[in-house]
Amino acid sequence: MSILLVVLSWLANEKIGFKFVPTPNRQCVHRLGSQPCYGVLDSNGDFIPDLTSLPDPTTGLINRLSRFPSLTENIHYNERVYELKNGALIPMIMNSKLELVPEVGEAIISFSDYHFATSSRKIYNLPGYFVLTKSSDRPLVVK
Repeated sequence: MSILLVVLSWLANEKIGFKFVPTPNRQCVHRLGSQPCYGVLDSNGDFIPDLTSLPDPTTGLINRLSRFPSLTENIHYNERVYELKNGALIPMIMNSKLELVPEVGEAIISFSDYHFATSSRKIYNLPGYFVLTKSSDRPLVVK
């Protein structure tokens, strides 16, 4: 039997999905007003600024900002995303001023009802990541 047939047979019997893996205190940069600020996301997706990392008075920059991802760096104008607040996902859209605003007329859903797929609406302040899961302990790679 060819390797392709083995893989196709295996995939037909597998249930593949995604599982959420929390990342406590994920380090990131977020804009507070017009000023970028370093901090962490707590388990609820709330940004907690690190008030000890204030901007340099001469340059206005925070030395370590470039080492951490910005919460909105991968969101584009008119992109639809979710904001996580107290276990609920609020539909948001990036406006022309590059600000996230609530998307009128869209339903708020519970995070527990969210089904991740690679084509899903992003959760911009997700305090973790999704990993691929399968229904058995068999490896995804056929040797």
